[in-house]
Amino acid sequence: MNSIKRFRLFLIMTAGILLLCGNALATEYSPAYRVRSVSDLTGPGYNEITATLHLPGNPDIKGVGETGAAYNYLGIEISNGKSLEIGLTKDKYDLENSRWSVFAYANYEGAFSSYGTEGRWVNFRRDGASFAGPQLLVEDGSDVTISLKVLAKDEAVFEITGYEPVRLKIPGAGPQEEKQIFRRVTSLMTDDPQGYFRNTRWSSVKIKKGAEPYADWQPKSADVGQSNNMDKSDPHSSWVSVVMDNERIQKIDINMDGLIAENNPYAFSLRKKSDETMRVEFKGSQMFHGDRHMGFGVGGKPMLSLRYLAERFGFQVEYDSQEGSCLFSSGEYSFRLKPGGRLAEIYWAGEKVREKELTEKPLLRKNVLYVYSLDISDLLGLVPYWDNSARTWDVLYRDYTYQELGFPTAVDDDLLSVQGLLWDDGQHDMPWLEITDPANKVRSEFSSIVLSELGKGSDHKYEINCVAQLEEEINRLRVRLAVGQRIIFAKDIEVAMNIEAKELVVEPPYQFTSPTKGYSKISQPQILISGSVAGINNNYPPEVMLFVRKAADGEILLKESVPIIDGQFEHELELKNGEGLYKVTVNSIMAAPRGLAYPEIANFYAEYRK
Repeated sequence: MNSIKRFRLFLIMTAGILLLCGNALATEYSPAYRVRSVSDLTGPGYNEITATLHLPGNPDIKGVGETGAAYNYLGIEISNGKSLEIGLTKDKYDLENSRWSVFAYANYEGAFSSYGTEGRWVNFRRDGASFAGPQLLVEDGSDVTISLKVLAKDEAVFEITGYEPVRLKIPGAGPQEEKQIFRRVTSLMTDDPQGYFRNTRWSSVKIKKGAEPYADWQPKSADVGQSNNMDKSDPHSSWVSVVMDNERIQKIDINMDGLIAENNPYAFSLRKKSDETMRVEFKGSQMFHGDRHMGFGVGGKPMLSLRYLAERFGFQVEYDSQEGSCLFSSGEYSFRLKPGGRLAEIYWAGEKVREKELTEKPLLRKNVLYVYSLDISDLLGLVPYWDNSARTWDVLYRDYTYQELGFPTAVDDDLLSVQGLLWDDGQHDMPWLEITDPANKVRSEFSSIVLSELGKGSDHKYEINCVAQLEEEINRLRVRLAVGQRIIFAKDIEVAMNIEAKELVVEPPYQFTSPTKGYSKISQPQILISGSVAGINNNYPPEVMLFVRKAADGEILLKESVPIIDGQFEHELELKNGEGLYKVTVNSIMAAPRGLAYPEIANFYAEYRK
């Protein structure tokens, strides 16, 4: 467990939020993010929080009517249970004027007594309001810095840079008060189940405890421009995100004690959206869908009309008379093939990403393109089922909704693990995940799908994972999620390897006494490698193998055998190729069908500088 205490993210519908509008208790869809500081504090609590954010415009908010609004708040809680929230809101009247106004709520009376009201909520828009407070209106698209500070006993101050401050009464608060915490709230109140709120971008947060200096959180470069996104259908990234379907909620934490962005373990979320099925009947050497002739057998292989099947499942078909080829497209995914050609070209967003060798060459007869059934199911991403007794070929086309949650940008190892969530019934073949480099060389070590949680209905929660080997420089990679050849989503990412933070991981039953870390700086061109292995009845492996390469060069510079004697091994490795970063892998030896294999025991880096 990291010693840094974590802030928690809560999905809430608090009484305070519900009181913000008269008919709010009838709301069907009301998500919120609440990021809190820890409450089990010793010594002075938090007394200042400052945040910079970009405010979205009217097109980024849907579903706000007479009873709803979107909110970006700062809040404070103190040990006696009193709490208040104040920040920028957009309701129907703000929508009409393309602006945001300041709205506040307290769970006690008297918070706004400085402005002549004992109520629990106040809108500082002042259009017809009777209290004597400052008018605080901010235009859509503004970048604003807001703060909430406890500078005096029993009083907090809310301020937008460049605007008149708002003074709030909160009995029990103080600059040195214990167990005093801040929170940030982003929420949407709407009666529309399809309502959304997106593109609020929090670009920095600072928080202060007692007399200590500010702890400052700044987003990583990949986070800049991402949003607090409450649009269920929007595929764009969010560094704070929610997926809400009935009562299922996917949450992402932000570690804000020290204000460090916490990496969410999942890079994306994938959910089964819709199914389309189709049956092809085999009658002798001919194939039919109902009364429609679909194809014929050639050498025992069914050749079917690709266009008919593609259009059945929503693909657009274009014929290029100059090239004599056909392009089949669905969303960003498309593929092109020619009659008599052995290769299908696979595209994503108009860019060719690979070529797929077909099992059989397509045939053109009477201006109809016929393709082998297995190639069709692969290219369209169908799940096929053949019933030999009934002589039927059933296919399933499953569509998915995809939401990106945030891919890793740096790792403390030479392996990259990309993990995603999938909600699926588990009854058919599921999507696969792949990581490649720009040259289209597959770098994935392995991909897996594991059942994580049984659902209440037909959809269960699965974890999709893919691991790839990294190079020491910036790794430019492409992540693909696909069913057969049909790409559901593809994204280019850059991942840095933090070599200096690498840990030494040793496969049992081996143990190392030297080195003890995954990265070492050395001033001499020698490094000691030593350790032991637990044998069964003292039957130890005879040796370990060392492979050495320089990080700037992929070629193996040295392959060396180190004997194991009485369960111990020791060797002083000479780095003969001058200064630089070296990677050393220590391997066992085992027989394999095509000769010897070298399973890896451990790997480490040594940086030699005189």
